[in-house]
Amino acid sequence: MGIDSVVVDVDGTLVDSSYEHIVAWSRAFGAVGVRVEAWRLHRLMGMGGDRLVEAAAGPAVEKAVGDQVREHWRREYGELFADVRPFDGAVELLEALRCHGLQVVLATSGHPDHTARTLDILELSPDAFAIATSGEVDSTKPSSDLVEVAMEKVGGRHGLVLGDTAWDVEAAERAGMPTVALLTGGIAPERLHEAGALAVYDDPRALIGDLDGALALAQKSVD
Repeated sequence: MGIDSVVVDVDGTLVDSSYEHIVAWSRAFGAVGVRVEAWRLHRLMGMGGDRLVEAAAGPAVEKAVGDQVREHWRREYGELFADVRPFDGAVELLEALRCHGLQVVLATSGHPDHTARTLDILELSPDAFAIATSGEVDSTKPSSDLVEVAMEKVGGRHGLVLGDTAWDVEAAERAGMPTVALLTGGIAPERLHEAGALAVYDDPRALIGDLDGALALAQKSVD
């Protein structure tokens, strides 16, 4: 029962975008007259926009202006795209996973409008890797839907999730898959371990340096 696939989160894992998303969400809430502190938004990074508004500001705000907030966020983040950069070793990590004989599929809870621009930042062609987006699921992270759709895209039977937030880990747990996490989203290692991450590394470059060990640990967890 060997791991054959890796579902890789994009924002905060491959590209350094978490703090741009925090700014974008903060501005989006402000545009409708709702104040949400940045620290609260930071804790929610990795959660899909369909859930984030209510989680950050409550059900009344979601009901009244949820769609407006999401549209403001889409525009605000689009304006911040010039500041987003890939993490050192991000694409090399994807290739290293492939060299280990694993199928690699990208999974993003971000808006579908942003996906192509993110691939450009990574200098990846649209067909370089299979991609699962929030537009293909009814419910985003921490639901397991996105992870499950990603696995279906590559016909994977036993997978590993690579992410940077507790929501990535929770989505993987719900799908019955182990997670290796990175600190690139600014989430404390204790929080990631508490959520269930098998191992935590600083960044893609650090994971490349111990990839055999990380994969062995993941394999042991499903044997």
